[in-house]
Amino acid sequence: EHSYNVSVEVEKISPKLALPALVHDSSETYLNDLSAPLKHLPEMEPYRVIERIHEKVIMSAFGISILPSQEPIIKSVDERMYYTEVRDIMPQHKEWEEWYPESANPFDFSAQCWSPQVAEQMFLDRFAYLTSIRK
Repeated sequence: EHSYNVSVEVEKISPKLALPALVHDSSETYLNDLSAPLKHLPEMEPYRVIERIHEKVIMSAFGISILPSQEPIIKSVDERMYYTEVRDIMPQHKEWEEWYPESANPFDFSAQCWSPQVAEQMFLDRFAYLTSIRK
């Protein structure tokens, strides 16, 4: 659901980045999806390096490329989606406040918490659509 929504929102800004946005978290297929507080600890830098390597290999395997100047577009939408999910899914505890700052700008829609089966089908359908239109 997360990657699907990021892709849809990125497409509104830059249609050619919709496919890279869809696969922006593809390394999580092979690595763990870590929560942001844990992932951004200084001690986790080796994990982040491995994650970037996986992302590049996966994107290359599908012929997807992105310029460094385009990465901030996906990152900003990814961050907004994160804040949307924190707002809609995460329990509201004082400990989480630093990860949901006043400047957070979540989307106007709500995270739906799709089942794994629905999320998989929506992702695959969007991937098929986006790869068919880029040919």
